[in-house]
Amino acid sequence: MKSALQSRQMRVLFDAVKQTDKPAVIDDYQIRYPTLVDDVAAVCKFIAEKHVSDHTMTGIWHWSGIEAMSKYSMACHMAESFNLPISHLTPNPNPPTGTPRPHNTALECSKLEALMQDNGTSMRTPFKQGMTRCLQPFV
Repeated sequence: MKSALQSRQMRVLFDAVKQTDKPAVIDDYQIRYPTLVDDVAAVCKFIAEKHVSDHTMTGIWHWSGIEAMSKYSMACHMAESFNLPISHLTPNPNPPTGTPRPHNTALECSKLEALMQDNGTSMRTPFKQGMTRCLQPFV
């Protein structure tokens, strides 16, 4: 599964959680919506199949997870899932310096949600479930 494994940021974050003897300051400002790559692939397949049967289906379609998280909250979920302490982790509530980034990266997914709901489909793996499955081999 490549979502967590090939994401440098996810590996760095998990390393910080696992290295309990090394203090780490982790971003608790920027909000993201982690999305399992398997879910993205399934949504792409759904869109392609739908387009084959309905050529009027055009435009821009967004998809993402629905759980709003900072890197710090993701780290806390990782620690909880693998029974690791978080006492060495410090949340940083300040905006990062450097290249400006949005505070909240939420995507507008209602158009695709409605279409998928009409078809009885939902492709959103809960963060903890997907993260645990992806990181288990590295514990």
